[in-house]
Amino acid sequence: MSDVSAAFSQLLGVAVNSLVTRPVMIGEYVAVSGLGVIGMFTAHLARREASRLILVEPNADRRAAAAWIGADAVVDPHDAEDTIADLTGGRGVDLFIECNGVGPALQLALDSTAMEGTITVTAWYGAREVSLSLSPEFHLRRHHVLSSGPSLPADLGPRWTHARIQSVAFEQVAQLDVDKLFDIRRVPFADAPQGYALLDAANPPRPCSSAY
Repeated sequence: MSDVSAAFSQLLGVAVNSLVTRPVMIGEYVAVSGLGVIGMFTAHLARREASRLILVEPNADRRAAAAWIGADAVVDPHDAEDTIADLTGGRGVDLFIECNGVGPALQLALDSTAMEGTITVTAWYGAREVSLSLSPEFHLRRHHVLSSGPSLPADLGPRWTHARIQSVAFEQVAQLDVDKLFDIRRVPFADAPQGYALLDAANPPRPCSSAY
């Protein structure tokens, strides 16, 4: 494969880990919040089995760039609850995969997941603190909240290793034309500081408590 595809394999491996941790069952209604590279890869893999797929992202450019995934809806967070309710008959999604990494996104997952549904937190929150409202609905719905990566569930140990995850990621990324799917800019190593400045300009830091 190309060097560019190989460079994306680790990020696709994060998506594979998430879907191995909690696979999408055929016919399930699934939501994915956060359409960075990992979120897009996760949504792409989830699309194969999901009966309905709803993508949530505050950035309009990212929403437009996710058209290739073929989701049933790609919405701003402010429209997410109504859209999820509409597409699931008011029940909520069976699986909500949180790839955004901010508190309001996790709150949306709690508020939009069905009875006994699963919330997989694929985003890396690090040391940031988040505030959540655990309403009576949260307790009544008996959600399953899982963290994904970098470790693997113990019950998969006999068959799944990090090497196998990476092998699957290589197979999957080789089937995608990442040059067309993502805004890729090649920066000489000597100009790395300018390259990181471009990333910072495109993704300004935001407090976890802000409306995302």
